[in-house]
Amino acid sequence: MAAARQYAEILVSHGITTLAEANASLADLDKLKAVERDLAGVTGHGSGARLAYLWMLLGDDSRIKPDRMVLRRLQTVLQHTVTTAQAIELITVATARLRRTPES
Repeated sequence: MAAARQYAEILVSHGITTLAEANASLADLDKLKAVERDLAGVTGHGSGARLAYLWMLLGDDSRIKPDRMVLRRLQTVLQHTVTTAQAIELITVATARLRRTPES
């Protein structure tokens, strides 16, 4: 709960109080970098999967958050441990080659 509250406070501090404002911030790369920098300071931020999931929920089709099932499948196929960051990279590259988005 504390992380969610901190995320909300940071978004508000950047003038993001509505879904439309959040979506608009995705298109403003300078603002997005500043918001992401501040959100990265929230305890539990980790590899950034939580943030990618937030943007994904707001409609950014280029972001993904591989869940346990996806990580397990990749590990089975590749026969080695795959981190969330590696899974994101693998899926992003694969979908680009297929001319798709990670969400499609």
